Amino acid sequence: MTHPLRPAPGGMAACIARWSRPAEEVVADESIVDLDRLDLHHLRVSVPTPPEVTKPELLDRYEVLVRSRFPRHARAAGDPVALGDEVLVDLVTLHDDHVVPFGARRAHLELATPEGPLGPLWVGLVGAPVGRRTRVPAMLPFDAPQVALRGELVTFDVVVRGAASVTFVDPETPEGWRALGFEAPMADVMAALLEDVRGERCGLAAAAAREQALGVLVARSGLRVPEALLDDELGRRWWEAEGSLLSEREVPLAELERAWTAWRQDGTLVGDVEHRLAVALLAAAAAGREGAELTPGDVAPWVALLAEQVGTTEAAAREALRADPAAAQATLLTVHRAKVIDHLLRHLVVDLAG
Repeated sequence: MTHPLRPAPGGMAACIARWSRPAEEVVADESIVDLDRLDLHHLRVSVPTPPEVTKPELLDRYEVLVRSRFPRHARAAGDPVALGDEVLVDLVTLHDDHVVPFGARRAHLELATPEGPLGPLWVGLVGAPVGRRTRVPAMLPFDAPQVALRGELVTFDVVVRGAASVTFVDPETPEGWRALGFEAPMADVMAALLEDVRGERCGLAAAAAREQALGVLVARSGLRVPEALLDDELGRRWWEAEGSLLSEREVPLAELERAWTAWRQDGTLVGDVEHRLAVALLAAAAAGREGAELTPGDVAPWVALLAEQVGTTEAAAREALRADPAAAQATLLTVHRAKVIDHLLRHLVVDLAG
């Protein structure tokens, strides 16, 4: 369900002040959802069988892995960007001096090479000093989200936050293979990559099944996301993704509102945010139900996963959470929400199609 665009309550400045603050926990009451009338049984969904990994796909993953291990040497502030450098940029896209919605990126990492849809932009940064702001004219790619401007000449307003030279190492030689830090033979590395990609695809299929099933439960519940809650969540996402960067560039309020309006009118984006809010409201309403309570045993696997992700020990991860009450509370909320959703989907049956 999409909502009609409404004027920003209190004006754009008031909205920005609200969106730039941390979001409050989603709270549901009986006026929003009545769980007693929600049927959790007969919940069956179908998702496509994950496709087999092709040889070109596996080679692409291999190239990404090898490239990530190439030696890098950071350039100093003021040094010029060179072709082939890895660059870290903040960029804003302009057309006729107006901000292009969905065209701002913060801390974007890319190789300055001519390959890819934005190759002309990255090549245009060659010679730009690290730490400085520069403008690069280039054609907007034909797969850009701004359909009306595809193929048009735009200006990328870029701040080069950092750059590093990248030294190529030939992985086809025994010396190069060892220099890149690989201990296993190439055949074993490729086999491990294949299993990784297969695992990712199975994980994506499982996630798609869960989201589809949660959508069914939301529809059964008759839940409707309050418009004010939807607007604020969209606003926070816009502010985090591009609004804050545009504000730092001192873009006028009228331009900020124009960029935000494009987000608010994007049906796919609005639908995704609305779905996630509806699921959050459903989970909040079910949080106190029998079988969905949080127990000490529920937290341990998440701490182990956190430790693995940041490359530390479980003991160190637990100590870090004790030292940061806000992070600990956020972790507990995440763990509890996952358990509540498992509780809601306990009767789910998934069919693989194809």
